[in-house]
Amino acid sequence: MSNKSVVSVVMVVCGIFIGNYSFADYQPCVLENGYHLPSNVEFVDEIDCEFGNGLAPVVDKNHQYGFVNKKGQIIIRPQYKVASTFSDNMAAVWVNGKRGFINTRGTMVIPAQYEDVGLFTEGLAPVIKNNKWGFINKSNKVVIPFQYDEAYSFSEGLAVVRNNGKYGFINKQGQVVIPLTYQYVDSFSEGLASVSMNNKCTYINKQNKPITSFRYDSCYEFYQGKAEVEVGNNSFTINKRGQRVN
Repeated sequence: MSNKSVVSVVMVVCGIFIGNYSFADYQPCVLENGYHLPSNVEFVDEIDCEFGNGLAPVVDKNHQYGFVNKKGQIIIRPQYKVASTFSDNMAAVWVNGKRGFINTRGTMVIPAQYEDVGLFTEGLAPVIKNNKWGFINKSNKVVIPFQYDEAYSFSEGLAVVRNNGKYGFINKQGQVVIPLTYQYVDSFSEGLASVSMNNKCTYINKQNKPITSFRYDSCYEFYQGKAEVEVGNNSFTINKRGQRVN
């Protein structure tokens, strides 16, 4: 989904694809003051570790995954081969080579039946079956058929999908709202998404209108009205009108 031209935030945790997310949506794995993890577990990755819905994945000495709260208390005992962070009160887990979902109480609410999955966001999650991606809801009902070569979690009502080597966006009804014509894309953030053609990138709105020509070598996600871009060895910040602001 991304190359130098468009920088996407995509996580893969030990074989579980967990999709796109914004760093602003999560809090780093730092426990409340005075609290420590039990001696038999550690955070999965101190750098990439994130609290989601108040819980963070940990791994024990037997390489089993569970979850702790911000006081370091084990809420879901280590028992999974792999687990993602929580998003939308659901976490992906790996059981017997398949992926499913648990809730924040540790109940398996969607059986481990999929080849791969992405994070739940906005009530839906991308899942893969027979080498094609579609979307399910929290009742495990397929709401968008298995028809895409790639699919990513919803952001601001739209999801990135790919077929035949080209990317575009669909809505929650499965309708293509931005045609699959782009070389690379990133999820929408603050109403804009970075897109790439011929190894140059810019940003589009939800009506597929670009804010500038395809002039940048790298385009980063908008945050608080600004985004970093790169041209050659130079990096600078632009606003939502494409104007340089630094």
